[in-house]
Amino acid sequence: RPPLSTPLTVLTGDTDPQVTPDEARAWSRHTTAAFTLHTFTGGHFYLNDHMPQVQEVLRDILV
Repeated sequence: RPPLSTPLTVLTGDTDPQVTPDEARAWSRHTTAAFTLHTFTGGHFYLNDHMPQVQEVLRDILV
């Protein structure tokens, strides 16, 4: 399918055993619009330790 024409934001943990940084970055090919990658310290459940920052990213996207 062709790439989306909407902005795409990806959040990931830098030591996630299920998603490498390159795999997270590869989502950029799925949009022709802006792509933003936010990398947090931690593994697959990085958001448990970074909830305020994750909420801020989501708020910025939605507002």
